[in-house]
Order: sequence, then structure tokens, then C-alpha cells
Amino acid sequence: MRGFVRYFLLPGFGSVLLLLAALAAAIVWGTAPAPAPLASINDPAAAQNLSALPARQFMRARDGMALAYRTYPGAIARAVILVHGSTADAASMHSLARALQSIADPPTVYALDMRGHGMSGARRGDIAYPGQLEDDLEDFLKDRRLAHPAAQWTLAGFSSGGGFALRIAGSGLAPQFRKFILLAPWLAHDAPTARDGGGDAQWAAPYLPRLVALLLLEKAGLPWFQDLPVLAFARRDGDGQSYTYSYRLWRNFRPHEDYAADLRAAPSAPVLLVGGADELLVADAFAPLVAGIRSDATVQVLPGLGHMDMIFSETAQRAVVDAYLKD
Repeated sequence: MRGFVRYFLLPGFGSVLLLLAALAAAIVWGTAPAPAPLASINDPAAAQNLSALPARQFMRARDGMALAYRTYPGAIARAVILVHGSTADAASMHSLARALQSIADPPTVYALDMRGHGMSGARRGDIAYPGQLEDDLEDFLKDRRLAHPAAQWTLAGFSSGGGFALRIAGSGLAPQFRKFILLAPWLAHDAPTARDGGGDAQWAAPYLPRLVALLLLEKAGLPWFQDLPVLAFARRDGDGQSYTYSYRLWRNFRPHEDYAADLRAAPSAPVLLVGGADELLVADAFAPLVAGIRSDATVQVLPGLGHMDMIFSETAQRAVVDAYLKD
């Protein structure tokens, strides 16, 4: 018994206990209140004209889970996948999908409910492991290649979905896409394009103590408690509950940690479009940042447009169509 007690009194053991206690406290109590509802984001989404919205379809992912998507039929030889922003679903991309359908000989457009959103997955705001969204996209491509055996594919994403599209551009799935179009893409909290102390902070509140604790655990090879929420959004559901993302969804629905490496690795030069009046991102920071990483990438700032305008305004939709049509 005395030896047991002496073990706990060894030099440094108290520090270890304190560290473990601090980690535990950060994980249990290290949360933050959700931002207040943000009209500039929520109102345009609620006002979107959803006439002629295609019905949801479903496919089975490798884990047997049903994943939802919407199809806008067009050419067999060309297809576009649209990835929505944070807390949204495929319906939010309806206006943009219709714009792509308005061109002569339009592509087939697929708008996805990413797992953890809409009707995809078992739980809103969560996935089973970081990397599952890539697996889902790979499964979707395999499934849809039955209808498009020799198609040229374009991947276009908005906001967090734009960050995810950049992640794919830097992944093993990149060669399957002819073009990447990133609309007001989220890059990283420490990127020059993120607003300090405002902007995106109006939309999402990180649970910093919990986030840091889970990052430390992951770095130590301990992927524990990653189902816990680490991010709360300025959006409420019908019951008034705020939307949250788990640690593993937060890790996955964005670029890789080195977003510059994703940009450099893209097999074709990405096109980035951002509104000059974006209230969440620093629009003027995109061009110099991207030019220093990938000189052949295109950055276009659309004057006067806000964040949600990048999927809902006719000006932005024309810019997306032009980017899609340009060789």
C-alpha cells in the first residue's frame, strides 16, 4: 500500500493529473453559446424560390447508409456535382443548378445532401470518422458512372462546401474531375481570407477549449470523443435548437490542414469566385493569397455581392456558368 501511495507522489505525477483534469474539464465544459441568428445568411436561404425542385433520390454508401441527392437531368457526357455550405442541404443549391441547366446542351447536375446534413446519414451534424465525406463522394461517383460512363465531371462547392471541394482537389479523387469551382470558399480560421473577431464569427462559434483538447488527443493517437459538438452556428431548426458540428465533421467538411497544399495539388487550376461585399470573408485577400500559391488559378471578385449572393444572385450564377464553360 505504501508503495502504491509513493507511486502517486512521484515527481511529475501531479502535473500529469492536472493536465488530465484540465483536458477532461475542457472536453466536458468547454463549450460556447451559439451566435444570434444571422439575417444576411438565413433570410436569403429561406426566401429561395424552390419551384421545380427535384425530388430527393437515395443511394447506399459503403456502410449501408442512405445518402440523399437531387438530379437535374442533362447531357450524359458532362456532369456537375454541387456541394452546399455549412448547415445547408442540396435544396440550397437549387437556383444555381437551374442556372447551369439554362445553357445550351446543359450538363446533368447533381446536388448532394452531404452526410450529416439534410436526409444523409444517421445524425445531423455528425459523421462516423474524418474522411467519410470523401468515401461518400467516391461511392456517389461509382454509382453515377453507370449513367455517365465517360463523363467529364466538375465539382463546385459553396462556402464550407467550397473548402471541401478544395480538399477533394488535393486528394486522390481529384483526377476524376475536370474542373473545380470554389464559391466564397472557407479555407481556415488563420487564413488571410478569414475575418478576425467578426465576419465568420457572426456565423459560427467554436468551442475552443473542447476543440483544443480533442486536437491534442488526436495528435496523441487517441481519437476519443470526436462525436461531441465543437462548433455552433447562427442557424436554428424548427424547434429553436442551434445547428452544431461534431469534431469529426468539422475536421472533414473543409480543406485539409494545409489548404495551400490542396491548391497546389489540384490537377487543374481551380476557379475561385467571391463577392466583393462578403460579410464573412475578406474578399480582397483571395487574389494575393492564391497568386502566391498557384499562379494559374483564377480568382474573380464580384463587386457588391455578399456571401449568400454567390449562389442566389444572377450575377454570380452567370460567373459560375462562364467558369464551367471556359476551357
